[in-house]
Amino acid sequence: MSIASAFRPPPRCRWLRFALLLVPLFAGCRTEYGADDQRKLAELYYSGRLDEAAELATAISENEADSTGSDALLWHLESGNVNLDAGRSEESMRSLDRAEKLLYGYDSEGRLRLHEIGASDYTGTLADRLTLHLLKGFNYLNSGRVEDFLVEIRRMRHSQFRYLLRDSDAEMRRYDIDNHGRADAPTLAVSRALADGERATVFKAASGSDYQEYSQRRRPALSILFNPLAFYLSAVGYYLNNEWDEALIDLNYLNRIDPENALFRRDLKTLSVMLGDPVPAGLEAVDPDTGSPGDQVVYIIYAQGRPCGWKDRQAAFHLPGQVPASWKFSLPDYRRFDGGRLTARSGGRSGAGVPLADMGEIMREEFWQRDISGLIDRAVAVTRSTTIAHEAAKVQLAAALAMADSDFKPLAVALARAQVAATSRAIIRQTDWRRWLTVPRHYQLLRLPLGEPGQRSIELQVLNRDGRVIERREFTPSDDANRVFIYVRELDGSRRFKFWESLE
Repeated sequence: MSIASAFRPPPRCRWLRFALLLVPLFAGCRTEYGADDQRKLAELYYSGRLDEAAELATAISENEADSTGSDALLWHLESGNVNLDAGRSEESMRSLDRAEKLLYGYDSEGRLRLHEIGASDYTGTLADRLTLHLLKGFNYLNSGRVEDFLVEIRRMRHSQFRYLLRDSDAEMRRYDIDNHGRADAPTLAVSRALADGERATVFKAASGSDYQEYSQRRRPALSILFNPLAFYLSAVGYYLNNEWDEALIDLNYLNRIDPENALFRRDLKTLSVMLGDPVPAGLEAVDPDTGSPGDQVVYIIYAQGRPCGWKDRQAAFHLPGQVPASWKFSLPDYRRFDGGRLTARSGGRSGAGVPLADMGEIMREEFWQRDISGLIDRAVAVTRSTTIAHEAAKVQLAAALAMADSDFKPLAVALARAQVAATSRAIIRQTDWRRWLTVPRHYQLLRLPLGEPGQRSIELQVLNRDGRVIERREFTPSDDANRVFIYVRELDGSRRFKFWESLE
C-alpha cells in the first residue's frame, strides 16, 4: 500500500466531506443584488417602461422578503414606489409593509437608526422613513380610504417630530438659529471638526469644492434636512380635520426652514388671521386665502426628477505622529435642479406650483450636518489603530533581527518586514452606492378652490424650464366631491397623472 493510499479516507468519509463542502454553497445560493441591478431598475423606470420596472422591482423585493438586513430595505422601498407609479397598489403596499417592518426593527432600540455611509446594512435615511408614509398614503387614496391616508400623514409627522425633538442634535438646531443668514457660517458638524487639530486636517482633505459650493447657499433658521415636505403635508392633514392650531405649529416650523417660500407665507398668514393671532413679522403685505384650506379644495403635487446618488472621492492626509492615510469615501453627487413647473386653473382661480422640497438639497444637508462627523471620526480611528499596529510591527521586526541565526530567522524577518510594510499607510474605505433612486427629486404643490357644483373643471398645464407648455390635462370632479388630490409624476419627459377625490 502506498503512503498516499494509506492516508486516503474511506469512500463513506469522502462522500461526507463532499456533502459538507456543499452546505455553504447551497446556503449562499440566494441572489445578491447590487448597484448594477439598481441602475437597470432606474433605466426601466425613467424610460417609462413601468410594467417592466415593476416586474423587476417586485421580483427583487420578493427575493429579499425574508432578509433582515443587508440591502433589503432599499429594494422594498424601490419596489413600493415603482409599483405605485405602475398602478399596482397591492404589490406596492406589500413591499412598503416589508420596508416598514425592517425600519421598526432598526428603530426599536429607542432611537432612529439612520444609515451610516459604508455600513453593512442599509438602515434608511430620515427622508426614506417620511416618504414611505407618503407612498402608503397614496395607496390608500387609490382605494378611496382618505382617513387611512390621513393616518399615514400623521405618522409621517410623528417621525419628523421624533427626530426633530429627540433624536437630532439640539445644539445643531440652536447653532442654525444663531447663524441664520450668515452665508460663511459652517455647519455645527464642520465647526466642531475645525476646532480639533486632527479632525480639521481630515475635514480639509475631504471638503474641496463640494463644501465650498454648499456653504455659500442661504442658511435657513432650521436645517432643511428636517424636510419641508413632511411639515407641509402634516399641515394639510390638519387642514382636512379643521385642526388649525396644530397646523399652525407645522407652518411656524416651515417658516423657519424657508421664510421666503410663497406658499408657506400665504398659509401662515391665512391661519393667523383665521385664529385671530398676531400676524408674524414680514407677512403684513401677504394676501391670505378667503376660503378654508381644508374644504372644497384641490391639492396638486408635481413630483419631478431623479434624486442625487453618491460619488466617490479620494483624499490623502497625514496626522502628526501617525502613519499617512489614503482615504476613499462617498459624498452626495449633488447637481442643481432645473426642472419645469406646473400651473392650474380651478374655481375661477389660477395658480402655479410652489417649490415644496428638494430631496437633493436635503441629502446634501444631511451629509454636511450629520454624516461628515461619522466619516471623519472613522478615518481618524482607523489611522490611529493602523499606527499602533505599525509600531507593534516595528517592534516585532527588531526582535526578529535580534534573533540568533537559525533556519527560522529569515522567515521571521520576512514576515515582520511584510507586516511593517502593510501597516505603513492607513487604508480607509467608506464608500456607498445605496440610495433610493426612483423616488422623486423635487416636489411642487398648488392649492386651488374646487368651484361650484355643475361648473367644476380643473385645467392643468405642464411647462418646461423655458416656460413653454408641453402638456395639458383637464379633470372634472364630481359635484359631491369635497376634496380632490392630483399627483403628477414626471419621468424623463413623460408624465403620469393620478386623480383622487373624497366626498368627506
